[in-house]
Amino acid sequence: MAEDVTHVVQQMYHALTKKDLDWFSERLDRNPDAVHIGAGYTESLSSDAMVQDLERFFGDMSMNLRPGKMTVDQRGDVAWVVDTAVVGFDDGSELTFRATLVFVTHDGVWKLAHSHLSLPEEASADAARKVLAKDGDSSLAGDVSCA
Repeated sequence: MAEDVTHVVQQMYHALTKKDLDWFSERLDRNPDAVHIGAGYTESLSSDAMVQDLERFFGDMSMNLRPGKMTVDQRGDVAWVVDTAVVGFDDGSELTFRATLVFVTHDGVWKLAHSHLSLPEEASADAARKVLAKDGDSSLAGDVSCA
């Protein structure tokens, strides 16, 4: 029997908060058709590229990710999650985003096969621009728009 999907999402948020790239290395579906879409227009990544991007993104950043209004549904070996989550940063700023996550189960273990993030509020877009430009990489900072 597969794990509870809600618990897996909570583990994923904890892994993001703790910068646990091993969790992602183990829990991303390695299907070559798996795709992860970020809030910027140019952010469309394979699972392998997502792990590399997370490593670059984490850097020295400290954050706390918490679920918002989460809904989970499952049909056999496929589950999907819709959440409005909040990332809190050390400086007190917050980034609210929407996440759609699709998981597939392999031998009873849920693997993240698809993710799509978007920013529902202008305040969130401003915060995202700040985060994306934090390390001087402004190439994505202009791509952020409200969904």
